[in-house]
Amino acid sequence: MASPERIQSPSDDFLFSVLCLHDFLSDDPTHLSFDKNEVLEIVRCTDAGWWAAMRIGGSTVGWIPNGYVTRVSKTMAKRLRQLPEELRSYELDVEELGAYGRLATRDSAAPSLDSPTLGTHQVSLVTP
Repeated sequence: MASPERIQSPSDDFLFSVLCLHDFLSDDPTHLSFDKNEVLEIVRCTDAGWWAAMRIGGSTVGWIPNGYVTRVSKTMAKRLRQLPEELRSYELDVEELGAYGRLATRDSAAPSLDSPTLGTHQVSLVTP
């Protein structure tokens, strides 16, 4: 693999975005370490299972293992960046469930003074 310095990083011409599914920590200077739920931009793909990636607004490009990430649409990447990192994988899960049908939610009874717990939600998938 080429070192990150030799990878051309176009300003806005990313191939696609990914959501990181696991933490990846590497001491290799050609790799880009990342945390679970980060959104990265892919600038180059190889058949060897490694993609060149960078962070939005960043200047460092490094190789990441493609088995640690999942591809997301441009719209989803933008939506995920607006959420706290700890909620991003859940948002993607809900989006993927919605692709298979319509999500229906129902609130439980509101909490009362006798039971000061938060209400719960029931989520079900309605398929065509």
